[in-house]
Amino acid sequence: MKTIKSNFFSILCICFSITIIILLIISNKVLNKKISQLQQQTFQIQNSLLAPIHENLVELLKVYSARDENGPLELVRHGKENDGGYLVAVKAFKQADVLLGYGIHKDNSFEDYFSLIYNKPSYGFDCGVEYIKSKSKLFTLVKECIGSDAFLYKPANTNHKVTSFAEQVDNLKIEGKKLFIKMDIEGAEYEAFSGIMKHKDNVTGIALEIHFNDTRSAQNAITLLKQLEKHFVLIHVHGNNYATSTGFSTTKSLGTIPNVIELSYINKALVKNYNLSEDQSHPRKIDQPNNPNKPDAAFTISAPSTNSFL
Repeated sequence: MKTIKSNFFSILCICFSITIIILLIISNKVLNKKISQLQQQTFQIQNSLLAPIHENLVELLKVYSARDENGPLELVRHGKENDGGYLVAVKAFKQADVLLGYGIHKDNSFEDYFSLIYNKPSYGFDCGVEYIKSKSKLFTLVKECIGSDAFLYKPANTNHKVTSFAEQVDNLKIEGKKLFIKMDIEGAEYEAFSGIMKHKDNVTGIALEIHFNDTRSAQNAITLLKQLEKHFVLIHVHGNNYATSTGFSTTKSLGTIPNVIELSYINKALVKNYNLSEDQSHPRKIDQPNNPNKPDAAFTISAPSTNSFL
């Protein structure tokens, strides 16, 4: 009899434990659903507040078709497959004496391509990297960040060496050299470009990833893009599909525009004329999704007017 009671009690305990576990699982699912709903509501509210800014921002994302004395500019994709590669104007590379890459982390493929193909020096700046292999003897890792290291790394993962663009140019003894700039520094680009723009005449081209996930960074993006369009021609746009879930849409566009976008520019001095492209749909056939396991970010900006510039 005691054995039966003991077994019955054990069964009750097991059933009670299973019930508690089931209730916890259900409760956790409900909680996760509530959190997801709250996050979605927060995202919708944030996007509604950002809507007027996005309407202005999208106007600065219209690409141009540019020509030089030999005809339409040739665009080519350099760097590794998927995340890490950029579409650039061949002429901007050919006219550059040096490439400066900011935000290397574990990938210096873009810098390597430049040095290997054009036999010119490239420098990779990153204050959180101690060593990286290179396929080119002309590539040099510089263990420094530009502007700020707060966007790239946690305090424990950086050497905290931050220098200005002017200091870097001076240290490398490349004053007066023609430069190509590649930058992906997770939001620190706005501060960094304030120094770079002082050397704009020596910059042949730019491959830049911009990040704007709140009001301040979106306003900063508008300010920077307006500065860039005075001296450079926007020849390519590509949305980072890692950021499509936090993207936005506007009355001037179709599809979801990610809040992380890759931009390619060429200095206006290197082109004969340029006009707004008739095709404002992205991505292009030559593009590759940053995340190969997801569809690329597809969006179209409204048809342009017939503006052209000589």
